[in-house]
Amino acid sequence: MIKNTKINYLILLPLALTVLFLSGCGRPMAVHDYVDAVMLNDRGQQDKALKKLNYAIFHDHKFALAHSLKGDIYKEQGKLEEACSAYETATKYNPWSFKDYYNLGEINQEMKRYDKASKAYIKACEIKPKNFDANLNAAKCLKEIGSLDDAIEYSYKAREINPNDSAVELLLGDIFGEIKDNEQAIAEYRRALERDGNKPEIMIPLAVSYIRADRIEAAKELLEAAIEIEPNNSSAYQYLGFVLIRLNQIDDAIDNYKLAIQINYRDWKSHKGLGVAYILKSSRAAHNKKKLKEIGLNQWEISLKMNPKQPDLRKMLAKYSSEK
Repeated sequence: MIKNTKINYLILLPLALTVLFLSGCGRPMAVHDYVDAVMLNDRGQQDKALKKLNYAIFHDHKFALAHSLKGDIYKEQGKLEEACSAYETATKYNPWSFKDYYNLGEINQEMKRYDKASKAYIKACEIKPKNFDANLNAAKCLKEIGSLDDAIEYSYKAREINPNDSAVELLLGDIFGEIKDNEQAIAEYRRALERDGNKPEIMIPLAVSYIRADRIEAAKELLEAAIEIEPNNSSAYQYLGFVLIRLNQIDDAIDNYKLAIQINYRDWKSHKGLGVAYILKSSRAAHNKKKLKEIGLNQWEISLKMNPKQPDLRKMLAKYSSEK
């Protein structure tokens, strides 16, 4: 009789455990493993912590905190795909977690998956509308995918939260520049300049906006000031080279393009500009016209090798190469 009772118990035990698990009784075991994982992670034993988290998820696959901590560990280890997957699962089971949506946005942004990043940041903003970083990063990612009106909206929200951060002005300057509202771009960059003082990272985009607005002398003055502050800034020399061409100062333009290339040989824009300067110089020279032209064409070829997606330059190269 006792033997038969034991046999019946063994047969029924797996079924009983299944019923208990499905009814939520796996959660205490999951919590126990999760707590162990937290302690292991705090001690720097991340691999052991991940094993404990996998046990926790086995006991309760909807345990959002376990998925979230997995994301944190993978993120710290630089395993971005794994972290992304963990955070996605965490948000699935806890759709009110600002932290997980924000981290999901941050990782996708780092991986240049701006559409996914923007959606994650927007969800984070819905949970915490007054979070400055979430609104600013949402605006940055929206700009990257070309949703410029939405990018402006989230930039303004960020500015309402923190009106003293020049990152917003810089972003708005970039956005207004893309939609060719040059005067508004200038206004935003100038606000940033007034707030933070003379910094090349503000002065150069402001100078570019001046160029686009055909305020060439103002751009020249600003670029020269940026070079005084940061003599090894190749972008400043590159844009100054363009400005000097506009001012018909070809030799000075050549010198600045050469300095830009000396600092950053991979600057295809400077190679292109240097080619333009030499072609212009050859057209006006009394001597060495052919040699000057060859130098210019060679610079265009270098630029095209670095960035083949320049159809207009390719046409110019073909045109000037065919001329005798």
